[in-house]
Amino acid sequence: MPTGTKTICKQKLKRKSPTFFLLVFLFGLTQLAFFCNEIGFVSIVEKKLLIRPASNLLSGDIFFTGNLRGVINECIDCQGNKGLLPKISNLIRSYEDSISIDLGAFTSYNGNNIVAAFYNNFFDRIRVSAINLTKRDFENILKHEELKSLPYVSSNIKEEGIDYIKSKKIELIVKNRNESKKVQLNIVCLTDDSKYYKTNRHVEVENQLISLNKIGYPLKGKVILLYYDSEFNLRKLLERYKGPLISFVIGCYRNSRTNKVKSISGIPYAYIGGGSNNIGHLKVLIYRGKTLFKFDWIDINSFYCDDFYITNQMEFARKRIQESR
Repeated sequence: MPTGTKTICKQKLKRKSPTFFLLVFLFGLTQLAFFCNEIGFVSIVEKKLLIRPASNLLSGDIFFTGNLRGVINECIDCQGNKGLLPKISNLIRSYEDSISIDLGAFTSYNGNNIVAAFYNNFFDRIRVSAINLTKRDFENILKHEELKSLPYVSSNIKEEGIDYIKSKKIELIVKNRNESKKVQLNIVCLTDDSKYYKTNRHVEVENQLISLNKIGYPLKGKVILLYYDSEFNLRKLLERYKGPLISFVIGCYRNSRTNKVKSISGIPYAYIGGGSNNIGHLKVLIYRGKTLFKFDWIDINSFYCDDFYITNQMEFARKRIQESR
């Protein structure tokens, strides 16, 4: 065979079929979809909205605290971990029209009436819209009148003595420079009940699943699940859940924290970490009638603490207790 003919044959062998390029294209789309899902968005177009917001993009902010365990941290020199609650308060109040939600375990076993009064005022300052009522908090709230009137939500524990609801609709203001409107979100709360009802992990998740199905099916619109339990149990729960789509899950359990938004069965979730060092920030975006979510973590230690604020609030709490006697 002539040399030229050999060259042509080799060139033909190197050519890729249309099927090959189609497979490469589909693989690229799959990777892009996975990437967008991990950051909580559906498409790359929506991701670009954060970099260059459109004129018809509306946004609002929800902050999440959790596992505070009665910590106040009186501020002396405002270094390190001191003054964390004032820092949280200052940050959230700097976001106009923002709201906050507590994921549970905010009380301490050795908390006194002054601490209770302080927390009552703290939640008022950060515009708390819902508090996940854990069994641990329930037992401590009963001891303090100051805490009984807070907006508690619990979808799976059954107790008496404190007013709480099974789910809650909250209104969040989303806006831009030209317009604003209110968006309704459904808040559903589940908590770890194994320690208190003497159930094992399998029964605990089964009970949570029953509660979630019972509460979730009637709800219309976007649902945000607050989950005070382990990531292991969350995976078991969401793998079995077949009800209406949950828009986002915010988790808190001990010191668990995810470094990025993850997903289970197509449902995005994130753990904010324990204590008052980190808080979660969920940005709700409305674009062309579609609701989008972007989640990130905030290291509260990097923010300014006003030592006058915490001293003033501690005095306020003391006076409030004295007046009630």
